[in-house]
Amino acid sequence: MIKWQDITSYRRDDKERIPKTYVIKHGNIRMSISTDHIYYPGKFVLNAQIVGIKTGILKNVKTMTEAQAAAIRIVDKRINELREEMDAIKDATQ
Repeated sequence: MIKWQDITSYRRDDKERIPKTYVIKHGNIRMSISTDHIYYPGKFVLNAQIVGIKTGILKNVKTMTEAQAAAIRIVDKRINELREEMDAIKDATQ
């Protein structure tokens, strides 16, 4: 089953262990969500390099679950846009 995994780097003395970074991957697709970005602490940041997103700030999300759903929507939309662009290239070259 494909699901989000906590990849937070916890300190040894961290008693609370609150997850701050999650990743989901399958094949060539890898997305990560973090609230622990060095330049954007406390904000939800998306990294999905397969579609050219590096440190994309997710707006209007308040929870990690909302951030994960938003990330999937954003990456899916970008993949569909890329598919349309590729189809246009193929049509223009035939």
